[in-house]
Amino acid sequence: MKHASAMRQTAAAAFFHARVIASEGEHFGVVCEAGHLSVKVAAGCLLQPRVDDTVLISLAGHSMRGSEAGYILSVLEKGDTGAREVRLDGDTTLLAEGGQLNVRCDMLDMSGRRLTMRWHETEQLTQRQFLAAAYSENHFGESICRVSGHSEQEAGSMRQRVADDWNVSARDATVIAERRVSIDAKEQIQLG
Repeated sequence: MKHASAMRQTAAAAFFHARVIASEGEHFGVVCEAGHLSVKVAAGCLLQPRVDDTVLISLAGHSMRGSEAGYILSVLEKGDTGAREVRLDGDTTLLAEGGQLNVRCDMLDMSGRRLTMRWHETEQLTQRQFLAAAYSENHFGESICRVSGHSEQEAGSMRQRVADDWNVSARDATVIAERRVSIDAKEQIQLG
């Protein structure tokens, strides 16, 4: 009964279209029919407001009389064409179970401390690829690499270990060394 009584005493929320005129940390100054107010961004408002944006705000009845009042529920219209920020605080899970998630953009810039991906199958098509890593390690059950044009490897030092057979087939093959070329076998060396 106390809960029902408290609900009846709570004033209904009022909604206004407002313009953002200032921002400081988590607080935004807005102006609307209710006057000049300081509001926070609601947890459900993913697109972060900026100065000159038109926003939808919610004010509790008692808050309309104070300078600290209400929440920004949504950004209705952008005030400029600059970069936008979608903010999700804390751990977040995005689900598209049973469907597809499509992301299209001119440029995707990702950064962070760690990236982990687990897929049953992946496919990547690209016109140009550049990869730089201080350390790289790959483990495959089987691997096939086909290069239709030129392939080149350059390293400070290189070692190849093959458990069973190693076969090199070429129309022409050249081995050049500045100091020494060594061919060693425990059982047999066959040339020609």
